[in-house]
Amino acid sequence: MADGFTVISWIPHLKNLHGARYLGPVYGTDKEDFLSGIDVLVFPTRYKNETEAKVNHEAMSHGIPVIAYGRGCIPEIVGPDCGMVIDPTEPFVPAALAQIKIWLNDPTAFEAASRAAAQRFAETSAQNERRWQMLLSDLTGNSEI
Repeated sequence: MADGFTVISWIPHLKNLHGARYLGPVYGTDKEDFLSGIDVLVFPTRYKNETEAKVNHEAMSHGIPVIAYGRGCIPEIVGPDCGMVIDPTEPFVPAALAQIKIWLNDPTAFEAASRAAAQRFAETSAQNERRWQMLLSDLTGNSEI
């Protein structure tokens, strides 16, 4: 990580934060349970080679707005209608907290962001499906794929 911390080094600090806990990787039904239990996905990745992070798509597929650092393709995935992208050169926590407070104070705005997240995921999935079909058609020469 850019700040010199590793996951192991900051896990003990989470014990001092009420309501915070480190889960580590979550898969299968545990991931479904996790996504069913959150309102917002907060993804402050500092990984310099971040691509798009599958978890952002998974959250949005459940209608969960995403707040993330704008690394890799994340700014193309998370729009201002369905979450918030924070410039990686800016402090993450103040910006994320400000957005969360907006949603807490305006449930209608939060509901709109949730709907937009689900819609963005559905549109992206449909677009990717069309692209795969076009690629397969081009590769095989079969326009009926």
